[in-house]
Amino acid sequence: MKLAGMYIRSYLASPSVIFILLFFVLVSLIRFHFDPVNIISWDNFGYYLYLPSYFIYHDPTFSDLGWVRHVAEQYNATLTLYQLREVPGGTYVNYYTMGMAIAYAPAFLVGHLLALALQYPADGFSLPYQYAIAVEGLMALLASLLLLRKVLLHFFNEKITLLVLVAITLGTNFLEMAYGNFHSPHGFIFLASAAILWFTMRWHAEQKLKFAIFLGLLIGWACLTRPVEIVSLAIPFLYGIGSQYSLIGKFRFFFRNKLSLLLFGISLMIMVFPQFLYWKSMTGSWFYNTYLTGSEGMDLLSPHTLDFLFSFRKGWLVYTPVMVFALAGLVFVFRKQKALFWPFLVYLFFFIYFYSSWTIWWYAFCFSQRVMIHAYPVLAILLGFTLMTFAGSRKLWRIPAFCMIGFLILLNLFQTWQYTFAKVLDGARMTPAYYWRTFGSTTATDDDRKLLLIDRSNSEEDSFSDTTAYVKRNLGSYDFEQKEAWFAYQDSNCFFRGRYAMKMDSSSIYTVPFRYCYRELTDKDHAWLRFTFFVFPVSEPEKDPFSLVVAMQHGKDYPSYKYRTANIENAGFNVEKGKWNKVVFDYLTPEVRSVKDTLSVYFWHRGKMPVYIDELSIDVFSAKP
Repeated sequence: MKLAGMYIRSYLASPSVIFILLFFVLVSLIRFHFDPVNIISWDNFGYYLYLPSYFIYHDPTFSDLGWVRHVAEQYNATLTLYQLREVPGGTYVNYYTMGMAIAYAPAFLVGHLLALALQYPADGFSLPYQYAIAVEGLMALLASLLLLRKVLLHFFNEKITLLVLVAITLGTNFLEMAYGNFHSPHGFIFLASAAILWFTMRWHAEQKLKFAIFLGLLIGWACLTRPVEIVSLAIPFLYGIGSQYSLIGKFRFFFRNKLSLLLFGISLMIMVFPQFLYWKSMTGSWFYNTYLTGSEGMDLLSPHTLDFLFSFRKGWLVYTPVMVFALAGLVFVFRKQKALFWPFLVYLFFFIYFYSSWTIWWYAFCFSQRVMIHAYPVLAILLGFTLMTFAGSRKLWRIPAFCMIGFLILLNLFQTWQYTFAKVLDGARMTPAYYWRTFGSTTATDDDRKLLLIDRSNSEEDSFSDTTAYVKRNLGSYDFEQKEAWFAYQDSNCFFRGRYAMKMDSSSIYTVPFRYCYRELTDKDHAWLRFTFFVFPVSEPEKDPFSLVVAMQHGKDYPSYKYRTANIENAGFNVEKGKWNKVVFDYLTPEVRSVKDTLSVYFWHRGKMPVYIDELSIDVFSAKP
C-alpha cells in the first residue's frame, strides 16, 4: 500500500502529468462554460441514432419518421434528415456506420438512467444524455493524453515528452477539438490511434495473445467508424521492418505468432460484422454504400492533396504550421529508430492520400484539417524525434528552432481564439486575401468579409440580390415562335408575346433538359443562374402544380445533387390562374466535384390541366476577375 502511494505521488508529480491535468481542467471549464444542450446534432445525430432507435423507440428501420422529426425539431438537432437514406419497402437506412454508436453506448446508458431518475424525458436527447456525451468526450480526452504520454516515454525522456504534449495540445487544432468537439469521431479515433501504437509495441515486445486481440478490436472499431482508418493496419504489420526485422523476418514473426494473427483477424471481424448484418437486414445486401451520392465521394484519381495541405481555405500546414517539424521527424526516425520509419511513412502517405481524395476535402466547418487529428499520435512521436535532435544540436541551431516552435504555438493559440471567440477566421470560406487582410486582427469588418468565398447557406432557396460583382451572360432565350425538339407542344391559343407559347399537360410531363457543363458556365468557384419565364396556369396552381427543375450531376451513374425546383404553387411566386405571371428563379451552383459535372434544366408538369410557358430566358452571372 505504501509503495502504491509513493508511485501515485511520483506519477502525479511528473511535469507531463501535471500539464495534462491542468490542460484537462482548462478544457473542462471551457466546455461547460456553455451548457452542452445541442451536441447530439448534425453528423453526431446520425452516429447516435442507432441507440435510441433500437433501445427506446424500437424502430431500427425508421419506418415511422415521426419520432425522428420530433426530436430533431425539439432539440434543434438538424435542419434536414440527411442522416437517413430511403430503401425499398418504405424504410430508411442510417447514412453513417455504427462505430460511434458503440462508443456512445456507455454515455447513452448513463444518460438514460439519469433521465429516469431525475424525471427528464427519457427520449434519448434530453439534457442528461447531452451531458453524458459531453463528459464521456472529456474522459476520452484525458485517457488519450495519458496514454499518449506512455507511448512517448517509451522513446523520450520526460522533458521531450512534455514539450511534445505542449506542442500537440496548444500548437495545433487539437486545442479547438478538445474543448469544443472531442466527443466527435475525431477525438475517439485519436484515442484509438494512441492505443494502437501502445498495443503494437506491447505485442511485439511480449507477443501475448491479449495484445493482438486488443489491436484487432481497436482497428476494427476505427474502420467501422471511418473506413479510411484501414490504413492503421500499416502500424502493426510494418512495425520493426528495417531494424529488428527484415521483410522476411517480419513474415517469420507472423508465422511464429499464427494464433495471435488469427485472433487479431477474428477480433477485427467481430467488431465490424454488426454493420454488415445491419445492412443485410435493412437492404438485403451485405454491403450498402450510403456515400454513393452525387456531391460526395472518393476521387482517388484526382486527389486534392495540395489544397488539403497548403490552401488558405483549409490547408493543414497553413493553419497548423508547427506540424512541419513533425513531418521532418521522418528523417530523424529513419536515422535513429528504423523500426518506426516504414510503418509511419506508409501510414501517413495513405492517410493523407485517402482523406485528401474526399470530394469535400475541407471537411465542413472547422479550424484547420480536423481529420488530421486522427494521425496526431503518430505525428507526436515524429515531432519528439525532431525536438530530441534539436535539443542535442549546437546553440546556433537549437535556439532558433525552439524559438520558431514557440512562436508557432503562440500563433496557433491566437488563431484558435480568432476562430472560436472573435469569429474572425471562418471555418469553410477562407481565402488568401482574407487571411492576410485579417492576420493578427481581433475583428473583421463587412468589407473584409467580402473577400471570403461565397456563403453557401443550408437554405432550400437561393437569393441573389447584389449583381454588381458579376458579369452577366445570356445562355439562351426562347420565345417559342419556332418549333424546337426540346419541348413537346407549340400552341397558338394562349401566348404572352408573339404568336406561340409552349403548352404542357398530362400528356407532356417533362421537357427535354438543357444541359450545361460546369466549365461552360464559369471558370470561377461558383456562378449564379437566373431563370425568367412567364407562366399561364388554367387552374389553381395548388391543384395542378408545375415546376422548373435545376440540378447538377457528377455522372450518369450518380444521383443529382443541389436539386432545386421553382414550384409555381409556392406563395412566394404569387402565381394566379387565368393570367400570365412572371417567375424569376435564382440558382447558386454547388461545390462541384468536377468541372465536367453537368447542370440540367427542365420543366416538369405535375398536374393534368394545361399550363402555358412563354419568354424563357436563362442568364449566368460569373464573378468579375
